[in-house]
Amino acid sequence: MKLLAKTMRYALPIVALLLVSQPTLACSPVPGSKPATVFERTQAARLVFEGTVIAVNDGNVTVKIKQYIKGHGAKEVSIQGFNTHSCSDFLGVGDSRIFYAEYIGKSLLLKAVYDGSFGSTNSIDSLNIREATAATYTANVNKQLNINIPKAQWESRDGILDIWVNLNYIGLKDGIHTWQLKNYGEQ
Repeated sequence: MKLLAKTMRYALPIVALLLVSQPTLACSPVPGSKPATVFERTQAARLVFEGTVIAVNDGNVTVKIKQYIKGHGAKEVSIQGFNTHSCSDFLGVGDSRIFYAEYIGKSLLLKAVYDGSFGSTNSIDSLNIREATAATYTANVNKQLNINIPKAQWESRDGILDIWVNLNYIGLKDGIHTWQLKNYGEQ
């Protein structure tokens, strides 16, 4: 019985210390890890926009959009996933950031897209804006050499339009590679 009491006397403070320190450890980056670049984060996210927080309410922030860098939507959006625990970004009214978000299921509700413990936003500066914008103009080529161009400009009769384009690789004939327009649409 004395052995059990002695063990408990030492074990309880250690267990308590582990429980208290766990959230901090859970949100610390893995040693040697680095955040994804703005370019990589923009390519991975469904929506990327520059905006200012105009309201904060129970883990949600309402953002007034200055500009969509990737995707499109309303001029004001509510995003879930902020200010709730030690791993989340803590934002207040007036904070201006580049936000990375995605839709929740098939709804129009948004949630923050986190880069592990590195957060879900970036500061607004000319380099970050240029890097995010460049990522939206980057074409993707798969193993079959089909090409997806997420953003291009087309000079139509009505003016310049922002469009997306998908091309299918047809093959090589007489030393010339050929692609066929699969589909396209306006942004």
